[in-house]
Amino acid sequence: MFRYLTYFSLVLLLLLCFLKKSFTDNLIFFSYSPDREWVIGLPPVYDLEIDPDGNPLILAREGTVYLIHPETYIVEKHWEIHSPSSLRFSPDKTKVMIISNEVPDTFSVLDWNTKRIILEDEYKGKSISFLNSGRFFLKHDKKNETATIYDLQENSQFTVEAKNILQILEIQPAQRGIVGIYGEREYDESSGYYSEIKETFYHRWNYVNGAVLEHKLLEDARQYSADRYKILIDFIKSPAKADEVIGMLYDMESGYVAYHLKLWNTLTGKLVKRIPESLYYDGESLEITPDGKFLLDYTQTWVADITNLKTTGFVAYAGPFAHASISSHFGDMVFDELKDLLYLHGMAEDGKGIYVYDIPSKKFIMKYPFLHRPILQNEAAFSSANVLVTYSSLLYGFEYKWDFDKQSLQTSFLPKDSVTLSQIACFSPDDALAVGIADQSVKILNGALDTILHSLTVSETDDRYQAAFSPEGSRLLVATGRETDPGADNLIRIYETKNFEVLQEIHGHTDSVWYADFSPDGRRIVSASRDGTAKVWDAETGAMVSEFVGHATGVVYARFFPDGRRVLSADNDHRAYIWDSQTARIEQTFEFIHLPARLSPDGHYLFAGTEVWDIAAGQIIKILDGEAKDLQCLALSPDGSLLLTSESEGLTKVWKVREHILKPAGIEDFEMY
Repeated sequence: MFRYLTYFSLVLLLLLCFLKKSFTDNLIFFSYSPDREWVIGLPPVYDLEIDPDGNPLILAREGTVYLIHPETYIVEKHWEIHSPSSLRFSPDKTKVMIISNEVPDTFSVLDWNTKRIILEDEYKGKSISFLNSGRFFLKHDKKNETATIYDLQENSQFTVEAKNILQILEIQPAQRGIVGIYGEREYDESSGYYSEIKETFYHRWNYVNGAVLEHKLLEDARQYSADRYKILIDFIKSPAKADEVIGMLYDMESGYVAYHLKLWNTLTGKLVKRIPESLYYDGESLEITPDGKFLLDYTQTWVADITNLKTTGFVAYAGPFAHASISSHFGDMVFDELKDLLYLHGMAEDGKGIYVYDIPSKKFIMKYPFLHRPILQNEAAFSSANVLVTYSSLLYGFEYKWDFDKQSLQTSFLPKDSVTLSQIACFSPDDALAVGIADQSVKILNGALDTILHSLTVSETDDRYQAAFSPEGSRLLVATGRETDPGADNLIRIYETKNFEVLQEIHGHTDSVWYADFSPDGRRIVSASRDGTAKVWDAETGAMVSEFVGHATGVVYARFFPDGRRVLSADNDHRAYIWDSQTARIEQTFEFIHLPARLSPDGHYLFAGTEVWDIAAGQIIKILDGEAKDLQCLALSPDGSLLLTSESEGLTKVWKVREHILKPAGIEDFEMY
């Protein structure tokens, strides 16, 4: 673990040195949902796979399978497992091993084409794996020295004695044979475990009568484990090389760990090749492609060309993505046998995403950009030009600029002294300025986000800030509070935006001010507080104009309607109210809404989680993606034409509001789906 963390930290530090970079038009392709919303983020934890037709798959840990169409760039929900599970495809991509997260020590095997379960069993204390590219399934009980072989093609099974069998590599049904690795372990009484295998054999036997068909000593294949000195070998066999076996050598001497490939001739037992290059290997992810051409490590992302191991040794295509490359880090990889392509999930010098790598030309030919995790509330901001900025403080101030009109994406690092930023909060109306929120300060950046112009200390005690520019851009308000504990200062401070001198400071809330904004004419301010109230203030004098006390819990959002008379506010109890900003009289109530809540700029619609409410009708007219629920993040562009939604366990999308949500013909055409 320390080695992986050290490597990842090194990659991130080196990435800090890169200048701003744009993805080239011939490499980047935006991804879409079936309804053509942009998909810019995937589930927080997932594995990359590929189906038999060459379509990359996203296997979310909570059980959803998404498919990406390489030609259309459509991302769609393809299949869903009822209970959260870990999935692993067979090498030929026709079957899926399912490990349930809810029922421990059990597994099932699913036929991918029919989506039917064809095998279910327990595996506690046993190793399980596919054999022969997926025709057979192995359950190896090394403690009791038995092995159960499931023939998934013939729907049959048999159990054999596996005394001194270290690994089972292949089933040979025509000869009724099993190919394995044989070794007699020596028990060390002083340490209490088996410490040495002096001789390792390539072993083949008849699984019907137990007769030994082949037993060949492998040269230089001794294995042992003693204190800080260990040599262990994981063997794997290529279906294209009947007379060869490959071993991944784990070599630890005096605490230094190295992994090397070895190649043996099984007819003579001779060591044909020892590959000198040291590799990264996690002990369980090696796989040979069904055609026998490549040896892949799916999690450490290197490739060995099996056909050339004898002559050229290790071929890793290391330049752009393997462990030798300091400008990239990929954590997942799948192989498209139909086209000799690799799909890699991870981060290169130009950002996070799924990259497509052409093995013959040794070049990246495509990239689907994706965020590295779902966006949290207030982690996304639209500029007035409808450019979406998403920001990752986890990656030392790495930010994305998504321009959906131009179909372009820029990634860069924010200035070095802004590494404590937690979000880009907002842009000025002319996009000349941006506000970044830090732990104990507010940073004023230029519109390009590459220079910090001012640093403002608003509160010495509060750690949660929300900011908004006045409609003409000449003033900035910053509201303060705390994320969890009761707020301390709970203030709203107003700055002029030339030299950022303080114009006014507003006190009056008894707990955190979670949201604040200017009225359309800039003369008043509305604020929403954890203290359960929403208030309207005179922006020039700081005097309170009205107070709305109808909420039963903390108020998370408040905004003026375009007419400047009405206010909409929403609370943690999932209620929203429309009230008169002068009298605080309730005019309309919305029950059981979802969160976050945002009022459309024209005042006609309320976006509440995945629900879209028509305010005049007081009813839901659309449920995004067919399920009413809360979201991690909901953000509207200033003109209301784009909407960002981010789920905690699902996709992050950007919707064209008029095209995808509001149909031009009017309410009568709206349908829930």
